[in-house]
Parts: sequence; structure tokens; C-alpha cells
Amino acid sequence: MSSWLIEIGASLIESYIFYAFAETFFEKKADWRIKFISIFVLVSIAVGLNSIRLVSYFNVIATIVGMVLGIMIELKLPFRYSLSYTLFYMFLLQLVDSVLISICALVLAQPDFMTYVMQAGKIRSIFLIVDKLIYLCLYFAVRKWMTKNMDFIRPKHLLILSVGGLSGGFFLTEQMWKQIDMDIAISWILIMIVIALIIAVMYLHFAKQRNEEILEFTNMRNELLQNNYNNLKSLYEENSKLFHDFKHHIWVMEQLADKNDIQELKNYIAGFELQSSSDGTVCYTEDSIVNFILNNKIEEGKRQGIHVEAKIDYPVAAGICANDMTTILANLFDNAIEACKRMRAVREAWIRIHIRKNGNMLLIKLENSCQEKPLLKGKHFLTVKTDKAFHGWGLKSVQSAADKYQGIVKCEYNEENKCFCTLVNLFINKEL
Repeated sequence: MSSWLIEIGASLIESYIFYAFAETFFEKKADWRIKFISIFVLVSIAVGLNSIRLVSYFNVIATIVGMVLGIMIELKLPFRYSLSYTLFYMFLLQLVDSVLISICALVLAQPDFMTYVMQAGKIRSIFLIVDKLIYLCLYFAVRKWMTKNMDFIRPKHLLILSVGGLSGGFFLTEQMWKQIDMDIAISWILIMIVIALIIAVMYLHFAKQRNEEILEFTNMRNELLQNNYNNLKSLYEENSKLFHDFKHHIWVMEQLADKNDIQELKNYIAGFELQSSSDGTVCYTEDSIVNFILNNKIEEGKRQGIHVEAKIDYPVAAGICANDMTTILANLFDNAIEACKRMRAVREAWIRIHIRKNGNMLLIKLENSCQEKPLLKGKHFLTVKTDKAFHGWGLKSVQSAADKYQGIVKCEYNEENKCFCTLVNLFINKEL
């Protein structure tokens, strides 16, 4: 009876850490009732399968399927994200279990120690208690670090790491059934070192990329501020001129009124275009940052003689960082304006942007006229600017920003209509 309680407790700890890590990794918080049901179902699957047979590939596959479906339902994640995370978690479990088994086998001088662990009994129960205590210690040790530093790991990176790690892990596990020796233990330790080095390299690459994004955003923000300053300065000069001339217009109209020359007064008023003191800002959304970016970029396009259409339904408090929305919108518009300037006839240049919410997705669609099909290298479009060292980062920056929200960036070119279309889908707050 006590051994089954230990089995249930071990499965409970594994399931809890699995869902807790998922919430931290994807920065999503699930309803506690859904989380409780998910953990209960996963524990039931694990314990039920173990009661039939402790070790089998069917058990592993069935558990993986249950875990993938669990976080897809709990956190509303796409299949590829759920699968990548689940495989990585299973690989980490395999790594910790195998290293601990190898150490115990060497310390206790029991080359067949794995046989005792994989069959019901006292040794397995003691091993499970020690093993799960190590899980909990590792979880609480890295949980705080994960909340600040997990942005650098992308689901595709997890998938590659997991498939490679699990393949090597299953091979070593088969060898452990025969005999555990120093070579096996060293192999597991080397795997741990390699994984740690890969994660360190990924983190350093991400840190470098993040610094580049911060620099790009700073430059972009300074450009927007400069444009806003120029607009305000121009508006101030126009209003100063209007105020200066206004007293002269009033004097002329007073003279015509005194002479009772009503017809001439009407003609004068009709010919006098009173300029508005408005700055021409259009309210596309209640989000001030997004509204400012849209106004700035749309006005920039119009100054270039480009016809711009905008249909905006951007929700307030969408949960998307202002830096990321600036990166996405500014880069999309910059690319579109650059393509429009290369049209043979400026009057044929146009841009259409459509932003709307669909469930817990924010859809951004920007289309623009494009004379020639952009060059492709693999799946990426190449910049046509001569200074490639400082250009060509636009769509990469958009993709990097979208990745933070499990987003998708898709580009298409319609040669018949001479149209380039960029679609950006982002996950946003589901409560909106």
C-alpha cells in the first residue's frame, strides 16, 4: 500500500512541476480548477499505466500525449509549442533520473541497479523519494531565475534539443539495462555539460540580439520624437502666422460691414480659408502609443504621395509591450514605404493596414504596392538597400517581437497584383 502511495506522490510532483514550469515558460496563468483537473488526469494516466507495466515505450508515448493535450487545453497553446515544451521536460526528467541511477550504481557497486529501480519494491520506493526531492529542489532553485531569463529559448530550439537529447538518452538507457559502469555515468555527465553549453550559447546570442533590438527601438523612438517635434514646430509657425494675419482680416470685414456691402463681405469670407488649429491627429485607437505610431507613419506615407488606408480595431490593454508594438508597426510601415517609393509611378503607390482582434489573437495585416518580387534567401526576404550591414533587420525584428507572444509572421507576394502582404498574428489577453 505504501509503495503505491509513493508512486502516486511521485507522479503528482512530476505533474505539478510540469504545469508550473509551463506557466513560467510561456508567461501564462491558468485557472486553478483547470490546472487541478489537468494534474489529476495526468497522475491517473501515469499511475494507471505503471500498474499494468512499469517500463514500456507505450507508457512514455501515452504520457507525452496526455501532457501535450493538457497544456494545450490549460494554457491555450498551439500544438507545436505544447509538443516542444513537453519533449524538453521529458528529456530533463530522463536526464535527472539517469544521472541519479548511474551515481547510485557506482556508489553501491551495483552494475544492475537499474533493474531494481524499474521493478516494484523497497529500493524503487526509496529511489523515488530521493529522486522527487531532487526535482523539487531543482524546481525551487531555478524558478526565480526562469521568470526573468526564459525569453531566449524558442519552441523550435526546444524541439531540436529535445529530439537530439531523447535520442541519445534512449540509447544510453538501453545500455544501462545491461550494465552501468563508469563510461555510462561519464556519458550522462557529458550530455549535461553539452546541454548547459548549448543553453549558455543561446542565452548569449539572445542577449546580443536583445541589445540590438533595444538600440533599434531607441533610434526608432528618437526618430518618432523628432518627427513629432517638427510637426509641432510647423503647427506653431502656422498658428503664429494665422494669429498675426487674423486682425487684418477682421479689420477688412468690419469695413465691409460698415459700408453695408453684404455681397462683398460674403465673397471675402468665402475666399478666406480659415485654417484649423488642429494638429490633424486621427484617433485610430485609445492606446496612445499605438495611435501615435499609426499617425506618424501614415502621415509619413502621405507626404511621399502614397495613398494610405487604415482600418484599426486595436484593443486597450492588449498586454503587448509598447516597445514590441513600436517595433512591429514601425518596421512594417518602413518596409512598405520603401517599396512604394520604388514604384514606377508614385500615383500607383498604396498601403493598406488592418488591425483587429479575433478571440485571443491580434491580427495585423499590412499590404502595399510592390513593383518587383523581393529577393528570397531560404524563407527570408532580402533587403534591396545597398548598406546591408545596417538594413535588412526589419522583418527579423518583427519576428523577434512576435515570438514573445507565440506569434506568427507570414509574408506573401502577389506578382499579378504587384502586392506585398505581411500578416502578423499575436496571442493577447484572453479576458479582452
